[in-house]
Amino acid sequence: MRRFVACALVLSLVTPAVAQTSGSEEKKKAKKGALLGGLFGAAKAIIQGKSPEQVLGAAAKGAAIGAAIGYAIGKIETRRLTSRREAQERVGHTSGSGTYFRIDEVTVMPSALAPGATAQMVVRYTVLPSNDWDSAPVKVHPKLLYGSDQVGDLGEQACTTEVGGGTYVTSLEIPFPNQAPEGTYTLSGDWVGAGSPGRTTTEIHLRS
Repeated sequence: MRRFVACALVLSLVTPAVAQTSGSEEKKKAKKGALLGGLFGAAKAIIQGKSPEQVLGAAAKGAAIGAAIGYAIGKIETRRLTSRREAQERVGHTSGSGTYFRIDEVTVMPSALAPGATAQMVVRYTVLPSNDWDSAPVKVHPKLLYGSDQVGDLGEQACTTEVGGGTYVTSLEIPFPNQAPEGTYTLSGDWVGAGSPGRTTTEIHLRS
């Protein structure tokens, strides 16, 4: 019975959100993120047997964070730092020796910020396909966690790279809404460069 009541409460929250997914593309993404975040938070609370009040609280928290994640989708930029030859000389890679992919550095700027501000994850990496005429596709799948709970999934994002590869830097903006809960967030990224996997993990501290 408790789960039935909780589900009914969640549906009463998300139904208006579905009906209001209009406006600019960024607003649509924010509303979609809020909807998915609210459902994610509520679903976990229901599974854990929380009270209807606790389910509503979890839905509200998930919606606030989900709005930020939805808004962030698409705000990703990639630029080339060095050519294939320069990158090969730096890492000791030779053509025909196979694919090379390594994440060199990952930072978040700023690492501590207030609700309403925007964080930027910057990742520097080197990707080198076996031959200089081969493409060097790079993709990243970022996810946001609040404590130990996953609260956002940005989906797979493609990074623009040139044939032959080189060293690149990719930046991803994460704008937090004013109502985002304070605390420690973890931004993780599952990377694939020219078929080889990689992973990044950084923390973002949200406080007034």
